[in-house]
Amino acid sequence: PGRVKVVKFDSDEAANPDFRCDVRRLPAEDKSFDVVFSRHVLEHFGRGEVVKVLKEWTRILRVGGEFRMSVPNILGAMQDIILMEGEQIPIDPYPFWQLYGRQAEKDDFHFNGFTPRRIELLMKRLGIFKDIEVTIEGGPRKDYNVHVKATKVKHLSPMALTTSWDEISEMESAKDETVTKPKRKRKVKV
Repeated sequence: PGRVKVVKFDSDEAANPDFRCDVRRLPAEDKSFDVVFSRHVLEHFGRGEVVKVLKEWTRILRVGGEFRMSVPNILGAMQDIILMEGEQIPIDPYPFWQLYGRQAEKDDFHFNGFTPRRIELLMKRLGIFKDIEVTIEGGPRKDYNVHVKATKVKHLSPMALTTSWDEISEMESAKDETVTKPKRKRKVKV
C-alpha cells in the first residue's frame, strides 16, 4: 500500500529496461500487474499482430487493473499534412513521423495507424474492459496522440479472441454502410 513499483519492458537496451524482451512475449506471470501502460508502441506492429499484442499486454494485468495506452492519431497528422500542402501552415516533419515513424533506428517504423474511433472499437471488441475512455491531445492544432484508459473486468484465456485487426475493421465498415443495397429481383412463376 502506498508503494509503486515500476517495471519497464522494452526491446531496446538504450531504453534501460528492467527486462529487455520482445513485447509480444512478456516475461511476467498472468494477472501480476495493477497497471499496464504503453506509449507509442502498438503502431510498430502489423495488422495481423495488433490483437495478439494487446492480448499479451492485458494477460499480465489483474482483473480490476488499469490499462493505459497512447498511440499516434493518424487523423490529426493527416489533417496537418493537408494544411501544409495547401500552404496554410509551415512544413513540419512531426505529422510525417506520426504516420511513418522517425525511421532513425532499425525498428522505428510504423506498420499501423489508429484513429480515436478505431482504437475505441478495438478496445470494445476485446470484450474485457469497462469504462473505456479515448481522448486526443497534442497541442495547438496538433491532436497527434490518442490516449486510452480502461479497467479490465475479466481475463481472457490464451485461445480467446481470435479476431484479427482486419476483421474488426471489416465489421466496422459493414456497420457504416450508408448506401442502400439494391433490392434483388425475385422471379415469380405465373
